[in-house]
Amino acid sequence: MLKSMVAATAALLLAGAAQAGVIDLGIGGANVFTTANFKGTNNGTAGAVVAGGNVDLSSFRLNGGNQTAYDGYALVAGGKLTVSNGSLNNGKVYAGGGSSLAASVGQNGVSNSTQLPLTFSAVAAHALDMSAELDTLATTGSSRAQYGGLYLTGGNHALEVFDLDASALTSAGWLNVSGIASGATVIVNVSGAANGTIHSLGDFGGANVLYNFVDAMKLDFSNIALAGSMLAPNADITGGNGTIGGNVIANSWNSSLTLSGANYFKNVDAAGYELGGPAASVPEPTSLLLVAIGLAAAYLFSARRQSARSKP
Repeated sequence: MLKSMVAATAALLLAGAAQAGVIDLGIGGANVFTTANFKGTNNGTAGAVVAGGNVDLSSFRLNGGNQTAYDGYALVAGGKLTVSNGSLNNGKVYAGGGSSLAASVGQNGVSNSTQLPLTFSAVAAHALDMSAELDTLATTGSSRAQYGGLYLTGGNHALEVFDLDASALTSAGWLNVSGIASGATVIVNVSGAANGTIHSLGDFGGANVLYNFVDAMKLDFSNIALAGSMLAPNADITGGNGTIGGNVIANSWNSSLTLSGANYFKNVDAAGYELGGPAASVPEPTSLLLVAIGLAAAYLFSARRQSARSKP
């Protein structure tokens, strides 16, 4: 019995050492997470808004697609919630700094909550760590600027990784994407400051897409249509006249972009990624090794006792 347990523990040790980490945004299913303020005008979200600072909404439809976060929250504001017109929909609303809602604001299936469902500093720290870790993944695809646009060519891998400079995106009028396998996860690591407006983020054909703006302090978008998600933990996001289909993580948001909620990022195992999710609990290899050693010692002791008893 002990021999079998030792073998199983050794196998677990080897599997754990080689295990790929899980890329997990760690925002509880929110459509958008900002460390600081969120200001939305003339647009809406399909899912929940979670902001560490104030939330200011004008002509805004919140959580229209009933995609709540943290087990039922439509909105979480660490600071004050102000809504001049629009609607709040489908879920609990937490406003740590109180709220001011105009009489015309629609409240459809919402209820006030006094329970903060997350620790903002922990989620923000995870986002920063995740962005830095993703930036270390080995590149699998190539890029080239030509004819006023940007060509991204993948290698038909299950996990496709591109490395771009932010200046390439701000200079490109369009993106042409090819070589993306069906069902692939695509990580686009973007380094450097984005000193200009980004007009295109490409069409990845239904892939599980995450743009990682690891350095950007500000991002301005115009007329984009991204069927994917965006990780920009240091950036203040502005702009309008466009749609982001997935999740967004940013420092702050002041935009009229629509968040459609149609392309949320799906957690995925990724070789070379070691961070895991914020709630991940994987035994350390050293802990497993100690368990294996202990079981082996117990097995040897038991074997010796049995041998001693069998002697005349």
